[in-house]
Amino acid sequence: MTYRKHASLVALAAVLALPIASSADNLDFNYVELDYIDVDAGFSSSTTLEDGTELRERTRSDGGYRLGAAWQFYDNFHVFADYSSADQDFQVNFGDTIEAGESFDVERLRIGVGYALPWSDIGSVYGRLSYDRTEFTGRLVTTADGQAIPAAPVPSRDDDGLGIEIGALWDVTPALQLQGQVRYSAVGEVNASKDDAFDDDYLFGVTARWFFTPRFALQAGYETGEIDTWNVGARLKF
Repeated sequence: MTYRKHASLVALAAVLALPIASSADNLDFNYVELDYIDVDAGFSSSTTLEDGTELRERTRSDGGYRLGAAWQFYDNFHVFADYSSADQDFQVNFGDTIEAGESFDVERLRIGVGYALPWSDIGSVYGRLSYDRTEFTGRLVTTADGQAIPAAPVPSRDDDGLGIEIGALWDVTPALQLQGQVRYSAVGEVNASKDDAFDDDYLFGVTARWFFTPRFALQAGYETGEIDTWNVGARLKF
């Protein structure tokens, strides 16, 4: 078992070990939110071709947006949806002479259901089960001696699968809320070395929210895995 998997199991155990109380004042799963995001797909590889030329491939981070929403219903259950789209640069170098660059979109969708429980008057834990989908679409542009060579669009690569998330919310003050989560996604990693476009991954995230009113907050967060994501935006509770 890898270090990442060990860490995820420890985090899951710590969250599940939190004491559960009977209050339901801090569930906070009626909201809509909009974020600016910066995404790094985290892929890099190096291969030596038969003629001795080194082929190097890697992604570079770029920006986009994210939309999220949740609605709480019967007995602390909630449904949620999360969609994001971000630009990404993919660079390919053939030795020192020819370079190819792919500009593509990283689109991620999560739709699912969750259940939350308060563990005190200022905190709650939750679990989520989701359908996850990831898609890359783009166009390859090759250059030689500084001149662009036309190229056809790159075929889309997409896959879907199961997602699981466990997290906790903590109201540090009436205005400041912290959230932490660990999640598993069947399509969480770019995988260019196999027939499958994506592989599974564990991701760890933290978010801080500052509530200017009881309903409106600015937020900033970071999620790390094989795909890293920064986000800055706003949440509106209803």
